[in-house]
Amino acid sequence: MKTIRLAACLLALFVGCAHEEPASQSWNGLSVKLTLLDVRSSIGRPVRVRVDLVNNGPTTMFYDAQGVDYGSFEVKGPAEAPLIAEHGQTFGFLKPLMPGQSVALLDQYDLATEYLIDAPGTWRVRFKSSLNLSEKEQRGDPGSCLMVSDWVEIPIDEAKPAPWMQIARRLHDSLRSRWQLTVSGVGAGTRAVLRSPDFILDRPFRKVLLRIGPTPAVEKEERLCPTRWGDAFVFTEWPALDQAWADCRAELRAVLTRP
Repeated sequence: MKTIRLAACLLALFVGCAHEEPASQSWNGLSVKLTLLDVRSSIGRPVRVRVDLVNNGPTTMFYDAQGVDYGSFEVKGPAEAPLIAEHGQTFGFLKPLMPGQSVALLDQYDLATEYLIDAPGTWRVRFKSSLNLSEKEQRGDPGSCLMVSDWVEIPIDEAKPAPWMQIARRLHDSLRSRWQLTVSGVGAGTRAVLRSPDFILDRPFRKVLLRIGPTPAVEKEERLCPTRWGDAFVFTEWPALDQAWADCRAELRAVLTRP
């Protein structure tokens, strides 16, 4: 009976450890350090960070940080913080990092332009992304390594969200299960891009462009509806939209006009 109980305890301990994620993760003496540059912020204000790659090992290592400026963080707080920045194509190459040295992968990087941070309270942030690392100057094993920093916390004070943030929250909460959303403020208006779940590079028009603002419609734009932030206009060059998302205009109109 004692043997069975001991085995059960060990199994429970093992299962618990298997589900417990480490606070940080490194590789071959390389680690990432996340530094919060704004110890306090508010809704609509910058949340700036710096990410350093540190070589604590005895040998020179090689790294390629391409793509590190997109989707490389976990952001948790009183509300969900969806990724709303648009991804751009990047290129990179391996660079050396000597023993005892560090390099800034990101500096003065504003998380508030990439993630929707629109609720007051304490937010937790950590770097969590794959980096191309190598023991040699040529690419090889292991190639892509998941690097994780410790969590840092920042208090976000209450303030009225900008119109583009209000629009982003509405669209995200209503449409996130169907389409990928990116949102940005453009002058006095807001520009949103909704990409279909199967969006790939050889199908560049599988997306819907939504613009909300005070300016009149431009060529090829279709006026959708008035909103509290200005008129909404929609534009798409995807002829099959009506088959893939038959209620696109009606659904967008309902989301943008509700009280």
